[in-house]
Amino acid sequence: MEKGKKINAINGEFLLPEAIIQRIQSLLGRKLAAQTSILSKSWYTAWSTRPHLDFDQRLFQNRNDGDPNPQLKENFSESARMTVQRYEELKLKVESLKLCMDITKIDSYLLANELTVKAIMMGASDLDLEFLPQNASLALPVKVLGFENLVRLSAAGCKIDGKVSCSRLKSLSLSRVHMESGLISDIISSCPLIENFLLSDCQWENKMLIFSPSFEFHNLKCLSLEKVKVNRLLFHDFSSKFPCLKDLMLHHCNGCRAIKIYSNSLECISIAQDRLLDAEFKFPSIRKFSFSGSSIPNPSFVTSSTKWESDISVTCPGTPLGAQWFHKLKLLLRKLILSKISLSLNIGFFLENSFDYIGDAQILPKPVVENLKLTMLHVPHSVSSALLEGVFWLPKYWLPKSCLGGIANRDFLEVLCKSLIQEDSEYVCVPNRNMFGLLYLDEVNVEIFEESVAEWWLLHWKTLLDASAFPEHKRKIRFQLRWRPEPITFK
Repeated sequence: MEKGKKINAINGEFLLPEAIIQRIQSLLGRKLAAQTSILSKSWYTAWSTRPHLDFDQRLFQNRNDGDPNPQLKENFSESARMTVQRYEELKLKVESLKLCMDITKIDSYLLANELTVKAIMMGASDLDLEFLPQNASLALPVKVLGFENLVRLSAAGCKIDGKVSCSRLKSLSLSRVHMESGLISDIISSCPLIENFLLSDCQWENKMLIFSPSFEFHNLKCLSLEKVKVNRLLFHDFSSKFPCLKDLMLHHCNGCRAIKIYSNSLECISIAQDRLLDAEFKFPSIRKFSFSGSSIPNPSFVTSSTKWESDISVTCPGTPLGAQWFHKLKLLLRKLILSKISLSLNIGFFLENSFDYIGDAQILPKPVVENLKLTMLHVPHSVSSALLEGVFWLPKYWLPKSCLGGIANRDFLEVLCKSLIQEDSEYVCVPNRNMFGLLYLDEVNVEIFEESVAEWWLLHWKTLLDASAFPEHKRKIRFQLRWRPEPITFK
């Protein structure tokens, strides 16, 4: 059907071009997009001739147990085949195929291959294929790997057996895929236009993702590695290997505990690592550094950038937080002093009297934490009070601009209010400066996030503690802190 062709309006229906309707449908989820077909004849026609095919066998499952019975499987197979047959008969163009199927049986695997190949033959240049459960013995069709017009390929839960030779490929995403060790070299040599490359939980014959010393991704802009084992050659001469790389993600990868990355192009890096991370970064144009893990990282930065952000999330499920832990946190924040810092501390179960800390008399420039998020789960009242005292002891070395209570149960909020607020009038909360580290705290405001208007509203702290007014599961509380300048002491 001609692109942009208008559909005749009936019964007062607002006239919309078919391409606009199909664009709207493409932005909706599978079920919601299908439901738009009942709005009118024009929406049904647009849906039935859409260029984006979407087949999801999970929609044919029993709601109770989640397992498709034979009849439902047959309904899915018949529906998918009839749809593709209708497209072939009407000679409709297909731009993309999204397919999610259970391939536990060979007939399901054959159907998946049939749908994929036919979509390619009708012009699909964007493939999103997910096979459940993961099956390392079932390979993608050879025609997919050698299709010249393929621009984007996402595959999950299968095997790639053969050479990838898609010269126009710009985006490749492989998740839970079994492949030969030489596949990466084939991709580099045969797909020179790749800009986005993701590998997640993939397996190789030698169990390690090996990068040769001489490989280069000339056009790659985004590289994401998750749950894969890499060798150190990946980081050697990094700037030459990835001359155009802008975004790098390394999440739970073996071989990334101690790394050095020098890059003239890299702007954003995201690292998730449960073990201790020692890293050295040289990024002249850095815009954002993100880290999440159960230990405090030890990075060093060399950059000429003056406007960049750092987002640190540390989860402590049950390890006692003592002087050494807070000392490491203080050192990390000092290394991030030139960035706009967001810090999230997720503190798990603690026993009483398991917390201790000590002071530090050093006079150094203080980093400013723009947002501090505290989440304390199953922490006894007395221990949470001691932990907060330790957290706010740190303002002697860093200044939190705002403190956001992540999981705001009443006990935690009560301790937080008493730690920050001494007394209050009708409109103003008077800071509590008795706690060590809060001497120069000038103003405290309590705010609650109103979901209906997506805004923060001022809140009286006594109202905040009224459990009946705000159910726990709906609370999103923020304490805005303002500090006055600390006098300079000359020694």
